[in-house]
Amino acid sequence: VVTGEPDPARGGDVAPRPLDRRRLAIGLIAAVIAVATGVGVGIGLTRIVDLPNVSMVFLSAVVLCALGFGRSSALAAALLSFLGYNFFFIEPVYTFTVAKPHELFALVVFLFVAIAVGGLAGRVHEQADAALARARTTRALYEYSRKIAGIAALEPLIWTAVTQIAGAVHGHAVVLLTQAGDLHPAGAFPPDVDLGVTERGAARWAFERGEFAGRDSPTLPNADLQFRPLVTASGTVGVIGFAPDASQPLSEDAERFLAALVDQTAIAVERIQLGAKASEAAASAESERLRSALLSAISHDLRTPLASILGSVTSLKDFGDRLDEATRKDLLVAIEEETRRLSQFVVNLLDMTRLETGNLELTTDWIDLSDVVHGAVTRARRLHPGRRIDLDDAGDPLVLQGNATLLEQVLFNPLDNAIKFTAADGRVGVRLAGEGPAARIEVEDDGIGIPPDELELVFEKFHRVARGDGRAAGTGLGLSICRGVVTAMGGSITAASPIADGRGTRMTVLLPLPPRPPAEPKGSPR
Repeated sequence: VVTGEPDPARGGDVAPRPLDRRRLAIGLIAAVIAVATGVGVGIGLTRIVDLPNVSMVFLSAVVLCALGFGRSSALAAALLSFLGYNFFFIEPVYTFTVAKPHELFALVVFLFVAIAVGGLAGRVHEQADAALARARTTRALYEYSRKIAGIAALEPLIWTAVTQIAGAVHGHAVVLLTQAGDLHPAGAFPPDVDLGVTERGAARWAFERGEFAGRDSPTLPNADLQFRPLVTASGTVGVIGFAPDASQPLSEDAERFLAALVDQTAIAVERIQLGAKASEAAASAESERLRSALLSAISHDLRTPLASILGSVTSLKDFGDRLDEATRKDLLVAIEEETRRLSQFVVNLLDMTRLETGNLELTTDWIDLSDVVHGAVTRARRLHPGRRIDLDDAGDPLVLQGNATLLEQVLFNPLDNAIKFTAADGRVGVRLAGEGPAARIEVEDDGIGIPPDELELVFEKFHRVARGDGRAAGTGLGLSICRGVVTAMGGSITAASPIADGRGTRMTVLLPLPPRPPAEPKGSPR
């Protein structure tokens, strides 16, 4: 640690700054000009009219200097007015001798009044300047806080901070944030700010000790930049380094403004970091929820068909010779159905994984929607023999680019759900028709329906609606996959329930159709 001169930022003794000396010189020059003008005006007035006293002219010069340049200029003007009034207007003139006692008394009173009035007027001027400076500082802080309040990422926040601080100090600035327990540059203005070994040591000292370090400070004062810690309620999140212009050192107001900027930047950095941690925690919680739901679905939806398959196979193996033909056929049908159910479950899991990772390849070709719908209905009738499935196909040629296999699965999933949630003697209907620039496919049933507050939730992963017996059917993946595939093809899928007499559900799929070429007028030559 190398100690140096008292730190101006910590309230130590500060030598007069060049800016203060320049203002003092301007005030003294203004005082000389004002008093000289007063002498000229006084001499002119005494030659025109007989004035016994011209002290008010000099008092006016003092007040003008006070209001325009402050108390230093007013005090200089008062002393010069005292001398000028004595030299040019009190007998004997052109000497500093006062012949009459009452003239001496008047001259002393004038000096006292000039100093008092000049001091008061100068104080008003300085207070007005200070109030204006505070107003500008407050407005600048408000604009800065309003600007950073809408920033949700670290990179634009750091850029805003370094540009604002570099402008405040009329120099350059850099921000270092902690990552993996060490400080790393996060942004600088101008971008080519170089951090040497001394600067990095000062930055680390400021971060670890929570104190100023570097330039114009007791610690490592030979550094090119001064570093200030970004302190928040949860700890120090980084440091800000800056180097003011040597020709424009910081004033006390600039110091206070800079401290406020550093505090607001620290709060904004903490806010963004906490927001990022909250997002990570929410993502982790959601991932854990999905993992638990997936394990629950797999444990239930795999165990049940596997148990049925194992029981059927065991029965055929152990008692095959003693079972009649109908029983053996029933066991084989059960094995086939449960195997298909397992296969569909695995396909759904793979499709959902591909949708989540963006790896679901939609190989497209020109397909006829009528063929796709008929294929899905035929598949449902084969899987659920004896159930009533009505198909209403308008017969319009509805051709679009898509993936026939995935589209058939998209239509089969709501069909399968409709059958599961409809009584054995219930009706399931499928309707296909063109609707302007889109194809409309509807799947309706007269089952128990979907609660209104779950119409959107049914398209979420692993969300399952309870059947009439209170049990949940399926894995909760089918409709989520449908929405993913339809959305990838530029379409939409929605649910409506109830649709009649407080019962029933309607699933509607809209798929965009390619624009049709304009029809040729009749009789046009080919």
